[in-house]
This record gives sequence, structure tokens and C-alpha cells, in this order.
Amino acid sequence: MSNEKDIKTASDGAVETAKEIMTTEIFHAQLVKNTFELSKARTAYATEITDLQQEYDDTMDAILEKEHLANLELRGAREELEIAKENYELTLRQLKKERNEAGRIHNEGKAEAKNRWAVANEEIQSKRHNIFERYRNSGGGTLARYRRSPAPRLDQRQERRNER
Repeated sequence: MSNEKDIKTASDGAVETAKEIMTTEIFHAQLVKNTFELSKARTAYATEITDLQQEYDDTMDAILEKEHLANLELRGAREELEIAKENYELTLRQLKKERNEAGRIHNEGKAEAKNRWAVANEEIQSKRHNIFERYRNSGGGTLARYRRSPAPRLDQRQERRNER
């Protein structure tokens, strides 16, 4: 596998120009690596979303439990209805603020996770595109004797493009 020695990668993992034609084996190896990175990024994204959802659910359960306790306190204090009602309304306002805050934190976390996912996905897809471009430009996958691709229709399309 002397061709592997000739392929250089940039510090960000992008494929640079090789000295020799990229072999199908190298193409497949790079494609497998790229697919593994994509799978790893998807798994990290799914785990992060699950963790955020669990944190949100736990926070909401605690808030809902506080609201439930506030309702019980109101029913138990019928003699002190006005005082209990004021306490209930104050507590409820605070709980709504907490609920809104928990929702805001959750939504921000989801947005940040989605942004990280989008950036990672874009980088990985860009690398994947570069691998395909590198493979195509290096002559890999062509019938060398005829300088044609294994799919003649692709050659016809390319010829039509060149005529334009």
C-alpha cells in the first residue's frame, strides 16, 4: 500500500492532492472513516438531546410537585383563606417564572446542541465531498484503457456539460 504513504491530509483531516491515483481501497477506507465520524457525531447529538430532555423532565417534575403542594396548602388553610390565597398566588407566580426559566434553559440547550450538530455534520459532509472529489479527480473508478467511467451515461452527461 505505497499509495497510502503518498496521500497527505491537512490538520483538519481534509484530503489534499495525492501524488498517485487514489485506489478504491483507500477511497473505501476514507469513506468508512468518514461514515464512522458521522455516526459518532449522530450518537453524541442523540445523547446530548436525551440528557437535556431528562434534565428538563426532572426540573418540570419538581416544579409540578411544588405546584401540587401549593394547592394542598390552600385547601388545608380554609380558615386563613385570604392569607393562603395570597401565598398561593405568590408561589404560583414564582413557579411560573421557574417553569419559564426551565423552558428557556431547555430551549437554549437544544439550540446549542443543534448548532453543534449542524456544524459537525457540515464538516463531515464537506470531508465526504472532498473524498469523492479527490477520488473522481484522481482517476479512481475509471476504465483506464478507455478513459471512461464504468457508467457510460455519466460520460455522456459530462460530454454534454463540456459542450455548453
